[in-house]
Amino acid sequence: MKKVLVAGATGLVGKHLVNKLLEQGLSVNILSTRKEASIKGTQTFTWNPQKYKMESEALNGVDAIVNLAGATIDKRWTPAYKQIIYDSRTQTGDTLFKTLQKQKENLPEVYISASGINFYPSNKERVFTEVDEPATDFFGQVCSAWERSADKMQSLNMRVIKLRIGVVLSNKGGMLKKIEPLAKTGLLSPLGNGAQNMSWIHIDDLCEIILFGLNHTNVSGAYNAIGPEHITNRAFTTAFAQQLNRPSFLPAVPKAVLKIALGEMAEVATSGVKASPQKIISAGYTFQYPNINSALANLYA
Repeated sequence: MKKVLVAGATGLVGKHLVNKLLEQGLSVNILSTRKEASIKGTQTFTWNPQKYKMESEALNGVDAIVNLAGATIDKRWTPAYKQIIYDSRTQTGDTLFKTLQKQKENLPEVYISASGINFYPSNKERVFTEVDEPATDFFGQVCSAWERSADKMQSLNMRVIKLRIGVVLSNKGGMLKKIEPLAKTGLLSPLGNGAQNMSWIHIDDLCEIILFGLNHTNVSGAYNAIGPEHITNRAFTTAFAQQLNRPSFLPAVPKAVLKIALGEMAEVATSGVKASPQKIISAGYTFQYPNINSALANLYA
């Protein structure tokens, strides 16, 4: 493995991953919709997934592709924006596929695609594994289409890995950065009834799983990219407040209030998925941060 193409490289996970790839001595190309986007040590190429166009030179000498591209879900879900969420997760993979089809030779060995843990339906009791069927709600449909787009790469004899990612924990962005001010003032509270499961993963573990997949030919198919510990939203809220040495005593935010503030996205905030990462563990990966306390202690030591 000498060169990797990363789509979605300027996002939270993408930046972290690119740094790790460079530390490994790998060459990195990045795909961006903005010509001015750049990351030190990489070469930037542009694309327009909405028109299924990209600079094909981005693929020159590439041994692997990691596709993390997708519109943020952290906005009010109007019907128009739901279509953007859906399209941004399928058009990116389809653009890469169409370009690779034309190339025909010297194709990359492996394709790693992001997916989401909300591939599975919300269920407080059942622990889902990779063989289970997807949910039929909006996010289940999005993740299913996302993964079907990735599976097309198999027809090009590429090894395909699909990572069903939970909430990514980082002190540089994402959910933790948004709720940190509330936690530091003692105003953080559980969402809904707080009993919903929260599937999470430390950003280091997520990027290390990607590296593990790049380097281990026995890794292919779908994997739940989440930490081994099952916790509720209420337990997470308490753990985060304790890590920051702040109180956590406020009542949960009612779902009706969240519905007013977030619209349809409130369903994601108040529903939870309990899934198992045993498949990636059985493949040989060892989590650096297997429980929420070790993850938060690393990020907020």
